[in-house]
Amino acid sequence: MPQMPTGGDSHQVKWFTFSLANEALVTISASAFAGATASSLDGLLPGFSLFEGKAPPAAHDATPVTLAYRDTLGFDTEGALNTLGDFQIGNDAGEINKLTFIGYAVDGTSDNFGDLPGVIGDGVADGSVSASFLLGAGTYTLIVGGADYASQNDPLSLAYNYGLSTTLSVAAVPEPSTYAMLALGLVMLGFAARRRTVR
Repeated sequence: MPQMPTGGDSHQVKWFTFSLANEALVTISASAFAGATASSLDGLLPGFSLFEGKAPPAAHDATPVTLAYRDTLGFDTEGALNTLGDFQIGNDAGEINKLTFIGYAVDGTSDNFGDLPGVIGDGVADGSVSASFLLGAGTYTLIVGGADYASQNDPLSLAYNYGLSTTLSVAAVPEPSTYAMLALGLVMLGFAARRRTVR
C-alpha cells in the first residue's frame, strides 16, 4: 500500500507496545465498549494501525526533532502520525525513532472514514474490527482510535467519553520440523496398522 499523507495528531489515539520473542500469528481486535464510563456512547467506530518499532519515551508531535521531521513531509499536518505508512516521532531529549507500517484495520465503510484512497473498511459499521498479522520476533506498536474522522470536532461527540476494548492474541507458528515429525508419526501409525491387518 502506498504511503498516504495522513499526518494525524498522536494525542487523539491510544498507543500500545508489545514484543515477541519468536514468529507468531497475532490477532488484534478493537471494539466499542459502551460501559467504560457513565457517559460512553455506542457510536465509536474503531480503527487501528500496526507498526514495527516503538517511539522513544515521552515522544510527542511538538518536539523540535518531530517538528523538523514534519517539515520534511511537504504538506501541512495535524501531527506526526501516519496511520497508513511509516513515520517518525521524537521526544524533547532529541531522540527520534521510525515506526515502520505493517497494516491496519478499520470498522465500517467510506461513509464513516471518508474517501481516503487505499482505505478499505470491514464493510459493517458495527463498532468492532479485527485483523491478523504474521509477525517475526521484535517490538511492535499498536495505535488504536476512532475511524469516524468527521466526528473528531463534533460538539455532540466531544461531550462524551468513548470506551474502547482492545485485545491481542498470539498463536505460535509451528516450526517446519513439527510438521515433519507429525507426518513421520502418521506414516508409522499407518505402517503399524497395516502390519496388524496382515497377521
